Amino acid sequence: MAMTGFAYRLTWADFAGRVPTSADADTAAFVSTTFAAQAPWTFDGNVGSRVYRITSVATSVSLNRSRMWARTGAARTPAMLVHEQGHFEISALLTRQVDAQLTALIGQTWSSETDINQAIRDARDPLFQIINDLQSQASGDGTYDTSTNHGLHANQGAWNRAFAACRAAPAGQLVAALAAQGITI
Repeated sequence: MAMTGFAYRLTWADFAGRVPTSADADTAAFVSTTFAAQAPWTFDGNVGSRVYRITSVATSVSLNRSRMWARTGAARTPAMLVHEQGHFEISALLTRQVDAQLTALIGQTWSSETDINQAIRDARDPLFQIINDLQSQASGDGTYDTSTNHGLHANQGAWNRAFAACRAAPAGQLVAALAAQGITI
């Protein structure tokens, strides 16, 4: 597993962007993450048939600090920073799962470029879609913000426990950790 950025802890200094004029007045902060997964592969045509193999896996999660913002003053509470860390946790934990699923493909072989690329997409895309479903976008709130009312609802604690449990288990599955806390997505 070659994942970068997994252990990052947010601080208020990470919120370098300006509050957009279009921002909902009830939204205190916005986290923006980038997540990626690469699974380079090779082709060996000298073994009697076409054989495609994944050679390595590299995944990453990082912050887009220029797109992150937080209102000043009373909005910058420790509890709000914990909620915002949850946005990072969603991206980090699911990207770790992508890393594990792609790493499990190392050693397998495929007979066509189409097949190996499909295997990579099958391992990566459903988990990246969950990230997009849980996170808020410019078009509206995601499941995490809707469920927690941007960290103001009492069930924020259940999300925090799910994040902690998933992070503590090297093979943790975020959807299962959420379900164990009674959260369905």
